[in-house]
Amino acid sequence: FRSACGDTFLGGAEVHGGDHLWVVINDPQAHDGTAVFVNVSTVREKSDTTCLLRRGDHPFIKHDSYVRFRSAKKALVEELDALIKARRLRPNQPADAALVVRIRAAASAALEFPGDLRPLL
Repeated sequence: FRSACGDTFLGGAEVHGGDHLWVVINDPQAHDGTAVFVNVSTVREKSDTTCLLRRGDHPFIKHDSYVRFRSAKKALVEELDALIKARRLRPNQPADAALVVRIRAAASAALEFPGDLRPLL
């Protein structure tokens, strides 16, 4: 796992009961090795609709989903790599460039995207 923009991983089952897709949406190398990543969740009644995803946007997505910007996180690439080696996170297929551009644009506009992460985009 290289933790580059567009890389994805699965994780969160211990909290959510099932793994969610997480997408790295910045270039960690341009930010001293800090990756910003967002979670993709199933659309529910009060979901944030800033960035909706559908089946086909990524192989892991099987039904209507959304990017849960309020759950955006940052971590050093080394920390993500350690979690993958410990099998707490599992690498998945990278997101294509068009999807990453779409998510980044939505993150810039999303009120729920944490302000302290914006400079890292």
